[in-house]
Order: sequence, then C-alpha cells, then structure tokens
Amino acid sequence: MRPLKLTMTAFGPYRDAETVDFAELGERRLFVISGNTGAGKTTIFDAITFAIYGTASGEDRADPRMLRSHFADDETHTSVELDFQSGGRCYRVFRQMKHRKGGNRSETGEKTELYVVEGETAVPAVDRFITTEVNARLLAVIGLTKEQFSQIVMLPQGEFRKLLTSDTDNKEDILRRIFRTELFERLESRFQTRYRELSDGLKDARATTAAVMRQAEEALPQREDSPLAATFRQENYNAVQVREALQGEAAHYEDTAAAAGRRKLETASALDALQDSLRARLSLNAKHEELAAKRAQRQTLAARQGEIEGLERELALAARADGLTPYAEQAANATKLLKLRYEGLRLRSEQLAAAESEQLLAAASHDAEANKEPQRREVELELHRLSELTSVVESLAAQREALAELKRREMESQSKLAEAAQSITASKQSRQRTALEQQECEAAAAALPEKAEALAGLERQGKGVKRLLELSAEIGRWMELEREGERALSAAKSGVSELERRWIEGQAGLLAKHLHDGDACPVCGSVTHPQKAGMHEEMPSKEELEGAKETLAAVQRELMTSKAQAAAATGNWQAELDELAELLPPLPPEEQNGQRIEKLRLVQGELRQAWKSCKEELDALKEKSGRLESIRSAISKSDKELETLEREQDRLRAETQSLALENAGKETAYAKELERVPEQWRETNALRTRQAERQSLLAELNRSWQVAQQRLQAAAANLAAAKAHAEQATEQAAEAELSEKESRQRLHSELAKAGFLSAEDYAGAVRTQAEQERLKQETERYRTAVLAAAEAVAALESELSGTQWLSPEDLQEAIMTTRGKHEELLGEEQSSLRFAAEAARLAASVDRAARQAGELEEKLERVLDIYGMMKGDNSLKMSFERYILIEYLEQIVAMANVRLHELSGGQFQLQRSDRLETRGKQSGLGLDVYDAYTGQNRDVKSLSGGEKFNASLCLALGMTDVIQSHQGGVSIDMMLIDEGFGSLDEESLHKAIAALVDLQKAGRMIGVISHVQELKEAFPACLEVNKTKEGYSTTSFLLK
Repeated sequence: MRPLKLTMTAFGPYRDAETVDFAELGERRLFVISGNTGAGKTTIFDAITFAIYGTASGEDRADPRMLRSHFADDETHTSVELDFQSGGRCYRVFRQMKHRKGGNRSETGEKTELYVVEGETAVPAVDRFITTEVNARLLAVIGLTKEQFSQIVMLPQGEFRKLLTSDTDNKEDILRRIFRTELFERLESRFQTRYRELSDGLKDARATTAAVMRQAEEALPQREDSPLAATFRQENYNAVQVREALQGEAAHYEDTAAAAGRRKLETASALDALQDSLRARLSLNAKHEELAAKRAQRQTLAARQGEIEGLERELALAARADGLTPYAEQAANATKLLKLRYEGLRLRSEQLAAAESEQLLAAASHDAEANKEPQRREVELELHRLSELTSVVESLAAQREALAELKRREMESQSKLAEAAQSITASKQSRQRTALEQQECEAAAAALPEKAEALAGLERQGKGVKRLLELSAEIGRWMELEREGERALSAAKSGVSELERRWIEGQAGLLAKHLHDGDACPVCGSVTHPQKAGMHEEMPSKEELEGAKETLAAVQRELMTSKAQAAAATGNWQAELDELAELLPPLPPEEQNGQRIEKLRLVQGELRQAWKSCKEELDALKEKSGRLESIRSAISKSDKELETLEREQDRLRAETQSLALENAGKETAYAKELERVPEQWRETNALRTRQAERQSLLAELNRSWQVAQQRLQAAAANLAAAKAHAEQATEQAAEAELSEKESRQRLHSELAKAGFLSAEDYAGAVRTQAEQERLKQETERYRTAVLAAAEAVAALESELSGTQWLSPEDLQEAIMTTRGKHEELLGEEQSSLRFAAEAARLAASVDRAARQAGELEEKLERVLDIYGMMKGDNSLKMSFERYILIEYLEQIVAMANVRLHELSGGQFQLQRSDRLETRGKQSGLGLDVYDAYTGQNRDVKSLSGGEKFNASLCLALGMTDVIQSHQGGVSIDMMLIDEGFGSLDEESLHKAIAALVDLQKAGRMIGVISHVQELKEAFPACLEVNKTKEGYSTTSFLLK
C-alpha cells in the first residue's frame, strides 16, 4: 500500500481543503515532515488512518470527532480523501464525518465511499456505499488490520515502543490483535464454559442418583431379610448395589402378587356359590310374602262389594237422564233468551232517553257558538296587523346582530393590537439579550485555539512529569539494589580474603609438618627449621575457596548490572528532564532521590490542578463556541419575527379604524327603523308570541263553531235511530216470552214419561260423560282386580305347596366374611404389584441416573484435558494461545536482530525470555537484550532512549517481514514514523538514517516526523507544515 494523494478538509488544524500530493516526490521515497509543535504533522498520519480505518492513528485521539477543525465554518463537513496504490491497482477512498449544523438536533452528512481509479475514471469498488461494506473491501485490498497497520506501517507518537517495553500481558494483547489469535482465547472460553456446564451437569446427575436412592429407601417397605435393607444398612453403597437390590425386591413382590391372585380366585368362587344360595332363598321368601299380600288384597276387595253396587245404580240413572237432555237444554235456552230480550229492551229505552237529552244540549251549544262571530272577526283583523309588523321587526333583529358582531370584531381587533405591541416589545428585549450572548460566544470562539494549545501543553508536561516520577522510582530501586550489591560485595570480599588467609596458613602448616632438619625448605631452601608453622585453624578446601570466589564474581556481575541499569535510568531521566527544564524548579541531586520525587509530585499536583482548571475553561469555551451558530440563527429569526410583528401591528391598526366607522353608520340606520314599530312589539320574540296566541285563539274559536255544528247534526241522527231500536226491542221481548212458556211445558211432560218425579230428581241424576266414564272404569277395575286376586292366590298356593319361609341371615353373614377375605387378598395383590412396579421403576431410574453420571464423567475428563492444555496448566504457565504467540515473537525477534546488529554495531541482540512472571502469570513473551560488551542479558527497559528507539524500529521492521510472509499477497510499500530520532546520538542517528535509506532502496516509501536538523539535511525531500497568522495550517513539499 502506497499513498498517492491526500486531501484533508476541515480536519485538525487544516481549515480548508488541504492537499498533499505525494506524486511531487517523484523518485524520492524518503522524506521528513517538519513544522512547529501543534502545526499538524501528526494530523497527516491521522488523516491517512482515518481514511482507511475511520479512526485516528493514536489511542489518545480514538474519538474521530476530536479531529474536526476548530477553524472551519459550520457549513463545512470534515472529510478526508486518499488516493493510494495497492496490488498494482489505484484506489480512492473518501470519508466524511457526520456533523451537527447550527441548531439541528441530529448529526448528518456521514459518507464512506471507495472507488477503483482507472486512468481518469473512478468506478465504485462496492455495490453500496455502506460503511461496513467499504471497511470490509478496504481490509481485503490492504490486507492489514488497524492494529497491524499501527505497528508496522504507521508508528504513532508515544506508541512506537509498546511492543518492546510493555509487560507480558500488553505484548500478548498487541500480538493477539496483530496476528488475530483471539480465536484461541474464544476457544478457551468455550471450553471453560463447557467444563462448567459438564461439572454442573455431573453434580446434578450425582444429586439425582442420590435422590432416587433416597426415594427407594423411603418409598418401599423395609423387609429385614431383604437385600435392599441390607444394602441401606451399609455405611457406603453405590448405584449398582441399589439397582440389583431393587430388582430383587421387584421379583419378590411379583411372586407375592401371584400367590395372592391364586387365593383371590379361590375365594371368588366360594363367594359366587354363597351368593347363588342367597338369591334362591330370597326368591322363595319373596313368593311367600307375595301370597300373603294377595290374600290380604282379596279380602280388601270383598269389603268394597256394596260400594261398587251403589256406583252401578248411579250409572244406570245417569243413562236415563241422558235421554232428557235435549228437552232440558231447549227450556234453558228459551229462558236465557227471554232474559236477554228484556235486557235489550231496557238498554234501548235508556239510549232513547240519552239521545233526547243530547239533542237539547247540542242545540244550546250551537246557539252559543253562533253568538261568537264578532269575536272571531276581531281576532282575524289583529292577526293581519301583526303579520305586517313581522318583516320590520325581523329586519331590526338582524341589524342588532350585525351591530353586535361589528362591536365584537372592533374589540377583538383592539385586543390583538395591544398584544402585538406587547410581542414587539418582548421580541426587542429578547434580541438585545441574544446579541449580548452572541458577543460572549464570539469572544469564547476567538479564545478557543489558544486555550486548546495551552491544554495540550499541560498534557504533554503532565506526561513528562509522570515519566520523570516513574524513572525516579526506577532509579531509586536500582540505587537500592546497587547499595545492597556494595554491601554484598564487601561481605563477599571479606569472606574470600579470610578463606585465602586460612588456606595459605593451612598450606604452610602442611609444608612444615613434613619438614625435618637437614631437608631443604622448598620455599626458602633453608635446611634448619627453628620455628615451623603449626596447624592452628581448620584449613578450608580448595573447592570452598573456588566457590567463594565464584560467589564474589557473581556479586560483582550483579553489582555491575545494577549500576548499568541505574546509569541507563539516570540517562533517561536526564533526557526527560532536559525537555521539561523550563517548567521544573531546581531539583535535588540524585543522592536525594526521595526529596526529588516529592518535588516532582508537587509539580504533578500543580499541573493536574492547572489541567483541570484549563479543561473546565476549555469545555466552557467549547460550549459557548458551539452555541454561536445557533445564536446567530436565533438573531436572524428574531429579526424576521420582529418585522412580521410590526407589519401585523399596522394591519390591525387600519382594521380597527375601519370597523369603528362602519359601526357608527349602522347604528344610525337602526335608530330610524326602530321608530316605526310600537315599543311593546320591537322584540321579535314578543311579536311572534302575540301572533301565536292570536292564531291559537282564532283556531280554537273556529274549531268550537265547527264542533257545535257537527254535534247538532249527530244528535238529530242519533235520536231517530234510538226511537226505531226501542220499538224493535219491545216486539222481540214479547216473542221470547211466548217461546219460553212452550218449552217449559214440553220438559215437564218428558220427565214424567222417564219416571222422574220432579225436575230436582232429574238434576240429581244428571252426570257428565266424564263422570259416567269414570264410574264405568272404576267398576270394571274392581271386577278385574277381584278375578286377578283369586287367580294369583290359587297359583301361588299350588306353587308353594310343601315349602316354608326361611331366614337369610346365616347366608348373608357367610357372604360378608368371604367378601372381606376376598377384598383383603385383592388389596394384597394390588399393593404387591404396586411395590413391584415401583421397585422396577426405581431400579430403572437409578440405572439411568448412574449411566448419565458416568457419561458426564467421561465427557468432563476429555474436556478438562483440552481446557487445561488451552489455559496453560503446566509448569511454564503457558496457554496454547501464548505458545502460538511465542512462535510469532521468535520469528519477529529473529528478523529484528538482523537489523539491530547493524544499528548497534554488533553490541545488542534481542532475546525472548522464558522467566516466570510474578503471581503465577503466564510467561514466554518477555524480552531481554544481550549486551556483547558485558556478555550479559538484561531487561530491555534498561536500554537508553536512543537504544530503545533502534530496537523498536527493528522490531517493527521484523514484524513487517513476518506479516508479509504469513499473509501472502500483502505488500507493505510504506512506513511512517512519528518522532523518536531526537534521542539518538550522532553515530546512532547516522546508522538509523543508513537503515532507512536501505529500506527505501528496496522500493519502500518512508516518511518521518522529526525536529532533528540532521534528518532534514540528510533526507531528499521535506514536507513543510506551516501555521498561518489566523491559526490554521498549510503544507508544501521542499525538494532537493
């Protein structure tokens, strides 16, 4: 991947569209980016990273909204367009950050686009310009994730040395993100989850097995001699024992149930025989009881013989009376008709009298209504006059309503006019307040860049002081180790001197022991030995002396290491101090490290307080600056509203005057019309009420006159009809009286012929058909019952001849005893079957639960083996993922050492450390440096600032080689480095420049952000970043 052209708009310190055309470099592939602090050098790196990945290059600028320029106007969106080449093809990516304009509630305008550039034509590289699709396509084109890009292509300020100096966990996180080994971490997490699930399942399965066994102990009766009871009496037993015992219990209860079933069948047969005997005896006794009942019934029937004969005589008289019924009915009808004729005659006489009275009343009413003719004429004239006044009065009402409406409109217009005046006053006051607020926000916006620069300066100073505190603490630790080393060295030297003295004296004693007078001394050659040395102390062995010397050498090496580490930490501390010399007060010397730390902490506290205060002020300025555009919009809107309100006020004023003139004219016309109408009829309601009263009165008079005429005519017609009806009723009554007399004579003649002495005897003998039918049925039932009783008695006497009634109690008692025994056997059979089924079920449950627990145990063992391997349950505390990462780190270190050997002149070589971490942490990702000058390994943190830079650079280049080899098709044609060269001495700087030159000769574009003048002079091109007087920045290439 190689950048071709970069265009930044409203991005960081770049207010307008700023273009960096890398084509201007031509064949120059090595350039330096130079400019004042805060000018926007790192922003160029941020823009490239934002275009490709949507985020800035450094973690301290992770929020993309921090990248928007404070100098851009509200209408300009923040965007980056990058043309780059990858895999032999040219691409163009465009990202526009979403932005909230003015008083809008939401952020809009976000865009992400990717094109393939072929000549002058740009063709979309994705089907849809959706951020996720564009990001996926860019990842496929470039072949590097954001983490990989930041470690091997673009090395951000402050994050360059993380892989070198960070602890094991941080290295693991960096390498995991670069080589995407989080799959193994997720796999370990899944095995952990599976292990917990299986452990919980095994616990549940074992608990289920125990619960089933407890249920077996409680659910079944305890038989003392049973295998199950013997198993439960044991202190320890298992599921197999319980299952086998339950199977034995099931077999026992099945045998018991079979025996009970056989005895139950025998008892059932005996019970059936007893029940048959009982049914036979009860049947015989029932027939004896039936014979006694039939004899009693026959006696009862004999007692009713006289009663039945009386009923038969009553039935015969009723039959004779039935023959006289027509004559009796004819006489009764004639009598009834006579009564009706008499009643009709009476009614007709009363109707005639009423008709004559109505005739007189109708005539009087007719004469009274005829006399009201003058009143009717007077009411008609009054109605005519009221009708003429109606139109005039209605016109007056309409005029009054119109006048009231005009008055209301005039009052409403006056009220609106007053409200408009109040609104104009309030709007003017609001605009004045908003204008004052605008002035405050404009002042805040003007002060914002300076305050932001001050905050950034405080942050840099705070980080420097923090680093000084960390280095001071490190210096203190190394100094303490150095003092301990001095004490240990002094003690070791004393011990070695003492051992050497004793060993020499011992050697002299041994020599003197073998010297005799006359023998030459091997030391001085004397043949006399007047004062030979003696053996006073125990002489140490040669091995003890050599061991002491080795211990002394080891203490010396440790002391040298401590001194080297302390010197390195002091050098780093001094380098950091030089950058903060203007800020810090004079600090105590190195020997007073504790007091120096206290002073630095005081400075750090002051910086934190100053940063907090500056941050609060900056936030307040940002808040005011952010409200500036909305305030401007509010002022513009307020001006428009004020203009609208003033126009509305003029319109309302004209409308009020027009309504007042119209109201006065209509009041004059109304007064003239009012004079034409009498005062009592000026109201429409009063006039209409009077008119309705007169109309009602006239209608009532006319109706009464019409009614009186109709009544007189009807009364005359009724009188004539009543006279005719009265004459006809008199004739009909005479005819009915004659017919009634003839009918009564015929009835008496027929009674005498039928043998009835009087009409009362006849009436006493009369029975209805229903009564006769009832008497006939009752006598027939009696005769039938007598005959049936006689036959039944004869049949039963014949059947029961020679038998007698016997008591059934003995058979019933035997049946009860046998049935109880049968039920007892049935209960025994059922309980045995139930216990057998329960034992079989429990045995199956125990077997099933035990099998499930066994399967879970097997699965758990397999999962536990894999999980232990994945998480690092071994002596090295090394997980499977850590093992993979170690392999990657070994390859990176091997490639890095090729370049580090050249940069360090053969002095340094990076080595992976296998030392165990503290508190049981996983090991294997630590880095040490082998120093060829001392022949010792030491921690990479003991390197000086320049040495760390060289080692970090080599690691980044080594990682580039490894990633390219593992991800085929990935071509890394560029490297951008942010700062770091300022810590190199002249020789190291020349070597670093030579290494970068070798890299660019291989075709790689290399850009470096640096303030080092030697780099500017050594590199063939320089990208100058300059601040304008207005505060924003511009760029330009300076080529050599």
